Amino acid sequence: MKREWSNEAGVKQRSEREALNGRCAGVLLRKWRKLKKNGVFFTVIAVIVVGFFLVSFGLFASYRDVLRTSVLETRVFTMNNFIKNIDDDMERSLYISGFRALLSLVNDVVTTGVFVSNLSTQFSEVIYNGTINGTAQDLMQNNTLLYWTQKIQEESAKINLNTTIRVGSLLIDQSDPWMVLLTMEANVSIVDKDGAASWNVSRTVQARIPIEGFEDPFFVVKTGGLLSRKVFRTNLTLWNVTHLRTHLKNETYLNNSNAPNFLLRLQGSTAASNNGIETLIDTNDLIQVGISVLNKTSVDYIYWSTNNPGHYGITGITNVDYPKFRLDSAHLSVYNVTNQSYS
Repeated sequence: MKREWSNEAGVKQRSEREALNGRCAGVLLRKWRKLKKNGVFFTVIAVIVVGFFLVSFGLFASYRDVLRTSVLETRVFTMNNFIKNIDDDMERSLYISGFRALLSLVNDVVTTGVFVSNLSTQFSEVIYNGTINGTAQDLMQNNTLLYWTQKIQEESAKINLNTTIRVGSLLIDQSDPWMVLLTMEANVSIVDKDGAASWNVSRTVQARIPIEGFEDPFFVVKTGGLLSRKVFRTNLTLWNVTHLRTHLKNETYLNNSNAPNFLLRLQGSTAASNNGIETLIDTNDLIQVGISVLNKTSVDYIYWSTNNPGHYGITGITNVDYPKFRLDSAHLSVYNVTNQSYS
């Protein structure tokens, strides 16, 4: 009996241990499952958080790049507009400075009675610095090319740009009988102070200065300042004695390729030019101011030269009210009055 009880007790104990172990295993399994679920949850949360930071960083980087690009585009656009404004202003400034420089030279010749000795050098001096032979010219105050470049630099600094303008060669020429042509070479360098962009361009700029309305320096100097005449072209194209009288009375100018152009006149030269212009001397005006009339053709550039070709009186002009008026044979043809000429 005792042995059987022992076996039953052992079996009972094993059953209890197994039940306990089972309960422990269940608890552990449930805890494990719970921890496993929590681990997955936290892992997911961690992945989401990391992903959020990565996306946020990417968006920030993209925004920063877009912002940087936008700023760069704005600066480049600003510089490009500034370049265009300089181009427009350069031509306008060359015209204004050139007009005043040419007028200053004419006024100087009229005032001093001395022709321009070196046109290129003296014109460059007055248009750049506003002086003629070192003497300041009132007309050039705040109108020189030097003043213009300084103003451009000041304006560019206001929009955070460093601008350098180097004026190179400057040519002055007669483009046609009634226009003086200025051609300027310039280099423009623009640098953004923040280093966003830079520009370096070369420009050829031209300006055409009309000479009509300017005093003829040749006429003034040759009469010792006693008479003056402004350049205005005639509107006559068909010539006869009547039109010749009108041309003489109105003191107008005519294109003639044997005559000097305006720039040559400024230098006191009578050399021929395809863009030459001529006018007729009113011999009565000479007499009136006390200038002795030479027995020569009344065409101005020939009258005041050493040339003295054969000359003739004109019926209806010389024999009426201009007793000293004469024309050389070449100009009898120019004005179509050969049949009205006499020795």
